[in-house]
Amino acid sequence: MQVWKKSSDYEFNASVFDTSSILLGAKIALILLTLFFLGKASSQGLEVAPVLIELAARDRAEQVVLKNRTSKAMSFGLSMQLWSQRDGEDVLTATEVFVVSPPAVTLKPGETRTIRLLRTEPPDDVMESSYRLILEEIPLKENKVPGRPTLTLVLSIPLFAAPLVESAPDFRVALKKDVSKRQQILTVNNLGKIRAQILSAQLLALGKPLNDPLPLIGYALPGQSRSWEISNDQLVGADAIKIALPGGDVRTLPIVQ
Repeated sequence: MQVWKKSSDYEFNASVFDTSSILLGAKIALILLTLFFLGKASSQGLEVAPVLIELAARDRAEQVVLKNRTSKAMSFGLSMQLWSQRDGEDVLTATEVFVVSPPAVTLKPGETRTIRLLRTEPPDDVMESSYRLILEEIPLKENKVPGRPTLTLVLSIPLFAAPLVESAPDFRVALKKDVSKRQQILTVNNLGKIRAQILSAQLLALGKPLNDPLPLIGYALPGQSRSWEISNDQLVGADAIKIALPGGDVRTLPIVQ
């Protein structure tokens, strides 16, 4: 079992001995990472579509298209993980509900390949099911450069499988002051049977937008809650925060400084 902390809608991990994350928010993700070693630049890029998969209850299969936009071959192992949450953290576990075909792929420079995801079990009656398609780069010997660390890519794509019976979202939103850490905690408590997501979060001053929208990205899965920390430095001059939620639900919460 693997626990992923603070996972985003779309997660990209670029590892040089350790792992870091970049948030992506487009229908087609172009992952373009440029590395500079000894004054020289080399780039690694993988184009993926879609980066959010919504599988209808009547459908048994979906597909993901990969394109290698680099000048070198790239190889990936692929697996599907059941995605749940515990105490605000994402938990990924192995599952056989989906078959990934092929389970590994090597892309030549400029090559495009289609990955098929085949569902082996019927959908749940009332509860939306959540999964993550994991693409983990397999380093190729011909790409290794002596004296340089090996960088690998890990891409996590969310897949939501709809239940047989649709239901409306049901969640609570609260903003709480955390004096000890000089911040506010925004929490979404999902009481429904489908995912809850903050679509946008805008700080307000006397009813007017203040600065750019806050990048509060992530989901609260059914029966779970999700919290975001907002520092007091970000809240300077703001007296409220307007939250846009699925289904056209917009809520404005006062900020108590």
